[in-house]
Amino acid sequence: MRSARGRVIAATADEYVVDAADELLRCTLRGTLWQDRGKEDTALVVVGDEVVLTPGPEGQGVIEEVLPRRNALGRGREFQAYGAKSRRRRSKRAVRKRADQILAANVDQALLVFAAAEPRPNFSKVDQLIVAALSEDLPALLCINKMDLADPGLDAELDYYRPVPVEIVKSSAVLGQGIDEIRGRMAGRTTVLWGPSGVGKSTLINAIWPGINQKVGQVSAMTGMGTHTTRAVEMLRAEGDTWVVDTPGWRHFTPRTATRHAIDTVLWDVSEAATQCRFSDCRHDREPGCAVREGVESGELDPRRVELHRELIDLIER
Repeated sequence: MRSARGRVIAATADEYVVDAADELLRCTLRGTLWQDRGKEDTALVVVGDEVVLTPGPEGQGVIEEVLPRRNALGRGREFQAYGAKSRRRRSKRAVRKRADQILAANVDQALLVFAAAEPRPNFSKVDQLIVAALSEDLPALLCINKMDLADPGLDAELDYYRPVPVEIVKSSAVLGQGIDEIRGRMAGRTTVLWGPSGVGKSTLINAIWPGINQKVGQVSAMTGMGTHTTRAVEMLRAEGDTWVVDTPGWRHFTPRTATRHAIDTVLWDVSEAATQCRFSDCRHDREPGCAVREGVESGELDPRRVELHRELIDLIER
C-alpha cells in the first residue's frame, strides 16, 4: 500500500489522530518507532508533527516516520516535579534523565493568553512564556483576556513589554473586544494557544471561530477525550489553512529551552544593569559592586524580575 504524508492533530498514550489529505486517520506507531519511545529526552510524536504513514482499512493507519521539526514548544519536567517556588537543586545528570514535556511542534506563532483578572496575571509566567517562544524563534502575541474585569493598574504593568518584540492585544469574549484583531493575526497560520488555567482560552477561541467547538467534538470522539475542558493538546483546522493548537492550562511552568538572547530581550532592565556589575560573573547575591542589587535597593529594579533572571540563567548554565 502506498505511503502518505499527514499531520498529527491529537495524541493519546498509544494512538495518534493524523490529518492526511483532509481525512482523519487513527494511527499507531510502526514497531521500530515504538521501541524508540522513551530513549530520547523529548517525545517521539507530538501534535503538529509531520509524519509519513501507511493508510489502512476503516480509517486506520500506521506511522512509519516522523519528519524533522522546525520548532518544538513545551515545558521542563524538573519544574513540574518540584513546583514554582522550589529552591531544590539537582545534578546535571539527574536533570538530563527527566524528559521535557513537548506540547506542540511545527507551529508558526504563539498566542500567549493571560487574564486581566480572575486570575490576575502572573507576570513572571508571562515573561517565561515569551522567553520560551523567542528561544524557538517564534513570533509571540500576548493576549490579555477578560478585559471586562481589568483594573486601572494593568497598563502600567504592561509597560515592561514596550522594548520587547511581542505584540499585545486586549480581548474580552463578553465585550467582543479584540476578537476580529486576533482572528486576523491567526489567519493562514498555525497558532498555539498557551497559558495558565482559568484564563479563558477555550472561550476565547470559540468566540473567534464559533464553529470550532464542533470540530473539537469530532477529534475528541476519536480520542475518547473530553470536549469541554482541554485535557490534552489538540490541533484544529479553523478554516482553510488556519490551524489552532489548543493546550491544557497549567499551574507551574518553566521554559523547556531558553537562550541568553531571549532572556536579555525579555528581562532587558535586569540584563542592562548586570553589565554595570564589578564582576562579569556576578550572581547578584553578595558580591561587592553589584549594580543589580543596588538597583533593587534603590527601587529601580523589580525584585521579581531579578529573581526570574537568576533562575533562567541557572537553567541555561546547568
